[in-house]
Order: sequence, then structure tokens, then C-alpha cells
Amino acid sequence: MMKYGKAYGGADPEIEGDIFRIIVKCPDFEACQTDSTELRPESEAQSRAQSGAILQALFERSLSANELTEILGLRSKTGAFKRTIKELLDKKFIEYTIPEKPNSRLQKYRLTDVGKYLLKSIQE
Repeated sequence: MMKYGKAYGGADPEIEGDIFRIIVKCPDFEACQTDSTELRPESEAQSRAQSGAILQALFERSLSANELTEILGLRSKTGAFKRTIKELLDKKFIEYTIPEKPNSRLQKYRLTDVGKYLLKSIQE
């Protein structure tokens, strides 16, 4: 966080009290605007790892979002988890089991043929 504070025109981050909260002061708002992937290299790596874990979990059978979060050891469906699922759906690596009802409580995800091929190529 320290390097991002300086790199994007802000002052040093501060930690307030017992709460772990970092505030980056930025005198010029426009200077602080950047591509979100530049700000979160850790998130990108985490997303790749989470994508692989999701694909691996779906190899055996279709799973609901709640089942996937449990397998991944998450307490709830985090924003990163939702983005990863959306990315996998957009890239056609996974698909809905009930495509006509994406918000159904019975909805599950399964690997597509492309997803199976990708997973096998990663494992080899």
C-alpha cells in the first residue's frame, strides 16, 4: 500500500487506531485514477488460483455457488468469488445447469467442454 500511495500521487497511508484501515490521501483525484488491474496484482493472482480451484471442483460434478464457497473455504460469496464465476462464465469455461433461470435457487455450475480441455491441459 505504501508504494501505491506514492506511485499514484498520494501521501503515505495512515493506520487509524485499532482498526486496520488505510487511507491514501490524494491531492489530485485525476492523478489517482488508473486501471484497476494495476492496483491489485495480488487480486489477479488470487483470482487465477480461485479459477483453477473452481474448475477442479467442477470436474467431478455440478455444484451450486454455496457448495463451491464451502469447498474453497470461503465464509460467503465474496466479491472476488462472484467476479471469478462471472469471468469463467464469460470465457465459456463453465455454464449454468439451468441457463434460462440464472438466478434460480436451484442453479448450479458445470464445466463446459472447453473448461474440461483447459483443466486437462493445466494438469499435464
